[in-house]
Parts: sequence; structure tokens; C-alpha cells
Amino acid sequence: MPPVSEPNHADVRRSRIALAAVLLIAVGVRLHGLFEDLPFSYYGDELHFVKRAMSLGTGDLNPHWFHKPAFLMYLLLASFGAYFAGGFVLGVFPSVDAFGAAFLVDQGPFLLIGRLLVMLFGMGTVILGERIARQVGGRTGGLVTALVLALLPALVAGSQVVKADVPSAFFVTAAVWAYLRGKPEAWKPIVLAGAFAGASMGTKYYGVIVLPGLVLVELLPGLLRRRSWWVGIRRSVVLAMVFVGAFFVTSPYNFLDPLWPQSVMNRLSDFVQLPTELPGAAHAAGVAEAAGGPGGDGEAESLRFDPDGGVVYEPGLGAVPGAAWHFAGQLWDQRAMGPGFAVLALLGVVGLARVPEHRRSLWVLGTPFAIFTLMAVTLMAYHVNPRQLNAVFPLCATLVWPGICLVGDTLRLRGRSRQGLAIALVLITIVPMATRTWRVNDRAARDDSRNRAYGWILENIPATDRVLLDDYGPILQPNEPAIARLEDRLHAFPEGEGFTEHRGKQLELLRQFPSKVGRNVDVLGHPWWLGVETPDEVLRADPWHRDMGNPLVDRTPRTVAEYEADGYRWIITNREAQRRYDENDPDGVSFPSFHRFYADLRAREPVQVFDPKTWGGKGPVVWVYDLQRS
Repeated sequence: MPPVSEPNHADVRRSRIALAAVLLIAVGVRLHGLFEDLPFSYYGDELHFVKRAMSLGTGDLNPHWFHKPAFLMYLLLASFGAYFAGGFVLGVFPSVDAFGAAFLVDQGPFLLIGRLLVMLFGMGTVILGERIARQVGGRTGGLVTALVLALLPALVAGSQVVKADVPSAFFVTAAVWAYLRGKPEAWKPIVLAGAFAGASMGTKYYGVIVLPGLVLVELLPGLLRRRSWWVGIRRSVVLAMVFVGAFFVTSPYNFLDPLWPQSVMNRLSDFVQLPTELPGAAHAAGVAEAAGGPGGDGEAESLRFDPDGGVVYEPGLGAVPGAAWHFAGQLWDQRAMGPGFAVLALLGVVGLARVPEHRRSLWVLGTPFAIFTLMAVTLMAYHVNPRQLNAVFPLCATLVWPGICLVGDTLRLRGRSRQGLAIALVLITIVPMATRTWRVNDRAARDDSRNRAYGWILENIPATDRVLLDDYGPILQPNEPAIARLEDRLHAFPEGEGFTEHRGKQLELLRQFPSKVGRNVDVLGHPWWLGVETPDEVLRADPWHRDMGNPLVDRTPRTVAEYEADGYRWIITNREAQRRYDENDPDGVSFPSFHRFYADLRAREPVQVFDPKTWGGKGPVVWVYDLQRS
């Protein structure tokens, strides 16, 4: 790898122009899919973040839900507050209650504000990745890294939705950048890196992958007898203290509410298989039977179902080989690194290791990935997917150019031959990324079947008719009878819980400012976090289940005949919901009620079908059944 030299003014000007062009590309590809499906969102996690951020505006800043920390919610709350302030000055929102009611009726503007916020973090990640890469690969290395991050499919997609992955990855990248740009003995890099890593932890727990590597780098000179042990220890203590302090400032209720520490201990004890009563253990025997494993003899109680990977496995060291293979497959996937990116990044590790002055940078860049990998194959076995890999993609991207340089050095190429090889390797890496990103954006811009179904429903289904709506869309607002049923259920649950806290205020606002397009609707939810069917009374009685999903909705369907006898006229379902059981439980062993329900529906004739293939759109097929006619 050639040494990084100072370019002349002409080179600087050209590289700045090139970087500006790359950033424009990054903005363009992100804006292309930013408006997908508005004013709706069919990505449950996205709408969940927006709703929780708005609920914090009631004055209770405790999110009462710690699957994700709260910093992104607070940032969203601040953004929505600015939106309210502007609307209040202009007379659009005469009161806070009117503002809340506007959100309940139309989430479109709030979703767009949230997406723009996340996109800014995505652009910041591209810029910081370029800055880090420039330190180890010069301006050319910085440009290559920026181009990779501008077009990387998972990073682009993650910058277009209200999710915590990209904001947290920004703070991970910022921590590494702040640490590497300072002098090794200075205190400022320690403080900044700890603060950024803590902010990442306060956004999505990714910040924890930065801390061990930086501590190791600080302690390494003591191991090599280049300085006193106490210097490294003092600096490591300060780093850890700043990290914890930033985590507390950005997500204080992780410390103040006992729910989060309890969930962390459950996860740790689950992996090491300490004797403990984990939530959901009572259903493990059913999971094991559905998976074809042992059940009823005590062994099944240690099994875990991962909803993202769709895998039933036994936690502990025995799961590591399979989880490692799963993790490697996720890295190799074209939605993630892809073969070109993965191979060049691996070669980049060797390239940096050969240069003594870059070895410190390699430690700082490589240890977060190593820690992330360790967690992905142990505590979070089978859980990682390309979206979550955004935490380490920016650091991996800085290794692409050193990998290209290593290939050139190994082949002993010079001049135009070396330049040609570099261009070819960059294209091999970039073209598949750009192609996939274009396809994803092109699909995002198409008309969704659920949007078309929504328009038909408003025109053809009276507001008084009872409707059963399958989850995953279309999205309907409740009218007064539907609100009353939700209120009756709400009174049965304790206050201060994740999916029930603030729900009373929501229903109060819906009564005070009723939606003009509200329908007499009940939602059929799905137990997405479970590998086996569980009765609604069990789900509602267990606080862990209430924390995983909104307990106000049913998650075990009745028969169609029972719904009809109970006064329902319409049932609206979709392929996305049904596919969960057709693909993951084809024999109906784990979820018999859902199989029976959908079989009953298929025996009837829908009055309307919205198939996106008929108009070149996207989304699942949506079926509308009129129980009085079918």
C-alpha cells in the first residue's frame, strides 16, 4: 500500500468536486425512496417509533419500552415540536390537542419529518466514512469509501425509514472518527469518542461495540511497555465514564426504569443457561414440537425462537456454529456487503496490517466488527440481518481501498495498469450495489395495493358496518364504536406499560377530534415474536407478551362463522399476513387457528381483490370479503 502523500492544489480541487458529486448521488438515491407509501407506512417498526415519539409529548418522557433505547424518539419529539411551533405560529395547530389529533388522523407529515431526520444521519455517515478512509488511504480512499456508502443497499434503505440503525451507526462512525483524528496521547479524542459511542448506545445499543476496542488500544502500550500501565487505565476509565454518561443523557430511563436491566439479565442468563424463569418459557414445549425437536421432557424449556431469522434453536455455545454460518451468509448477501465488498474489505485488513503506522487505525476499525460478530453468534444468534449490519458497514467500507491497493501491490502493477485494476475492482464492488439500490427504489415508487384498497374501502364500506382488518394494511382509523371497544379493553391493564401507556390519551383525542374517515374496525394482530400459537388470555396476562405487542388487539382468530355471528360484515386480509403461516408453518401445526381462519376465507368468494401485478404496482394481494354476499 503506497504511503499517503500531500496532493497539490489541483488534485485537492478535483477531489472536492468528485466528493461533491458522490454526495449528490447519495442524496439522490435516498430521496428517490423517501416518500414511499406516504401518508401511510406499512413498515410496523417505523410507525411504532413515530407513535412513541409523539406519546412522549404528553409530558411523560419515560418510553416504558426498552427493546430500543430512547434517543431517536427524543430527537423525533424535538423535530415534531419544531413542526408544531411553526404550525402554531401560522395558525394551523391552534392547540397541543389539535396537533395530537392531526397526527392521529394523518401521520404522513410526521413520517416524512422522521425520514428526513434519519436521512441526515445517513448522509453524515457517508461524510464521516470518507474522513476516516482519507486518513488511511488518502483522498482516493476517501472517495471510494464515500461511493460505497452512497450506494450500499442496506445503508440507503436504512436512511429512508424511521429506524434507529442508521442514526446509531452514525454515532459509531463518529466515535471512531473522533478517536483516530486526534493525537494518541490527547484527552479530547477520548472524551469525544466516549460521548459519541454513548450516544450510539442511547440510540440502538450499537455503541457497546466501540468501547472494548478503544480500551484495548489504550491498554496496548502498557502491554508493550511503551508507557505506564496507569496512563492507559486512567484513560480507559475516563472513556468508560464518558460513555456511560452519554448513554444516560441520551436515554435516561434505561437507568431509571428497572425493566431494561431486567431484560439484559434475561438475555445473558439465556445464553449461559443460568437457572432462571425466562418470560415465555411456558410455551417452549410447543415451539420444540413445532420444530420437530424434543418437548415435554424439560429440554424444550431452553429453546428460543428468533422471529427475524425464523429459527428455533437452543441458546448457548451449541448454537454458535450455526449462528456463525447464518451471520456469514448475511454478510455475503447482495443486500449487505456482497462478494466484492466483503473480499476487498478482508484484503484491506491485511493491507493495513502491513503498514506499521496504520496498525493502530486497524485496531480501532476492526475491533467493533469483531465485537459485533461475537455478539451476533452468541447473545443475538440468528437475529442479525443486513439492516442491522449498518452498524459496521461504514467502518468496513474504509477497508475497501486498502484492499484494492494490496491487490495492486501483490501483482506489482504500476501506472495505468494499476489504475485500470483499481477502476475494475471499484466497479465490481459498486455496480451490483447500484443495481440493487435502483431496483429497491424503483419498487418503492410504485403504487401500493394497500393504498388502492384504502380508497375503495372509504367509497364502498359504510362507517357503521363492522370490519375485521388483518394486520399489515391497509390502515383504517377507528370510529366511535371501535374506540369504545378499545377503551373497555384498556381498563383491564395496569398503567405504565409499553403498549398501554398513553393509549388513553390517544383514544381521548380520537373522541374529541373524530376522524372523518373512521370505520367500525377491529384489528387481527399476529404473534410475530412467538413460534407457536398462544391464546389471547395468556398473551394479555403475561407482562412480557404485553411488552412485545399491543394487547388491545386479538392475536388468535376465531372462525369466519363466529365473526359473522358476532355482527361482522367485512373481513379484509392480505397476502403478507397469510404468508407468515403458509411459508413458516405449512402443516398448520404451530398456528392451527390461523390456518383454519384463512382456509375458511379461501372457501368464500372475495368481493374485491387488489393484486399489484395487474397494474405493475407493489405490496401484497389484498382481499375484501363481504360476509353477507360470499
